[in-house]
Amino acid sequence: EAKMTRQTKLAIWFVRSRRELESGMEFISARLPEGASVWVVHPKQAGRHRVDFNQNDVRAIGLAEGLVDYKVCSVDADWSGLKFARKKRGLSD
Repeated sequence: EAKMTRQTKLAIWFVRSRRELESGMEFISARLPEGASVWVVHPKQAGRHRVDFNQNDVRAIGLAEGLVDYKVCSVDADWSGLKFARKKRGLSD
């Protein structure tokens, strides 16, 4: 179970299905403190785990929830991660 407080600076979340990604990203977006970030770690398409989503889906769902990705990393042969933060509000927002 994820626990975030106002003091949370960094969260790491392993996601294994599109359903989990969609519901979890909504949860994270609603609770991620200002100035904090979250690594969303997901199975690679070429890895051992078969999943119903890919990195583009992770990015799109994050953006739809008001988050923006700004780093990517390879965890190992099977897992990759995207680092998200809350979108900064511009003058036109």
